[in-house]
Amino acid sequence: MSATGEAGGPEAASCTAPRSVEYSEVVTLRTWTFAISFIQSSTPVARALICPDARYVAVRWQDGRLDRRHVSSSLWPGLEHELVHDLATEPVSRSSMISTVLVGSMGALMRVSFVEMQPVDVGRMEDAANVLDAATRFGQPV
Repeated sequence: MSATGEAGGPEAASCTAPRSVEYSEVVTLRTWTFAISFIQSSTPVARALICPDARYVAVRWQDGRLDRRHVSSSLWPGLEHELVHDLATEPVSRSSMISTVLVGSMGALMRVSFVEMQPVDVGRMEDAANVLDAATRFGQPV
């Protein structure tokens, strides 16, 4: 020990000195994409994305508006349960949690159809919402 009571030597300094650690690990998130259309005309009106890994739900309307949806923590297990079960090519049931979260009371006018499940890579979890927002754009691969 030195006269000041501190441990000396390079080994001691390296144990106590804060280190800057950079994480460059890419995180792969599971996403489910849905198409929303009018029931009567089948006209597409929106594209929706659900990502349970990031607790993210958003609807991108044809005019470009993005509506992020808040799902309470207590509802996520039920929503995830619906997502992991076989989603058929037929429209999602109007009484399902998926339909409720995406179109709510507009379910009487709009049809929600499963499109695909796709992984999305995110460099940092802090960037997940922005990356997922971009994935909702029409014509963009998820």
